Amino acid sequence: AADLFAKMCLGSTDPETRFQLGVCQLKMSKQKVSRGPSSDPCVKTFTTLHTQREFPLVERLEQESLLGASDLYYLGFTLAEGKEKRQEGLGGDILLLLTENGAPPKLERMAKNKLVTMGRLEA
Repeated sequence: AADLFAKMCLGSTDPETRFQLGVCQLKMSKQKVSRGPSSDPCVKTFTTLHTQREFPLVERLEQESLLGASDLYYLGFTLAEGKEKRQEGLGGDILLLLTENGAPPKLERMAKNKLVTMGRLEA
């Protein structure tokens, strides 16, 4: 499915197709959380999609039934560790979802800890 969406995205700016590609890439990811920038393809896809201001990326991630709290934690943390300021902001927004929407306690605590280190949440 990811290959099909990747081919559909070549030369296309359709945000929904790009979103579905990102979801496929995220689900296929090994999701190894680590400090520093990541070369995970889903990070590039969601970063690119985030530049399309009219697309409600955070809301779509929140509504996507295929994505669980652990998927969102990985994506949020990995983006927050990115090189670009916009990645950090998007990562923080995704991590905030976990603190607001009743994620499992361990993931919620880890998301809050990351947000505190980012200065987005007070300890």
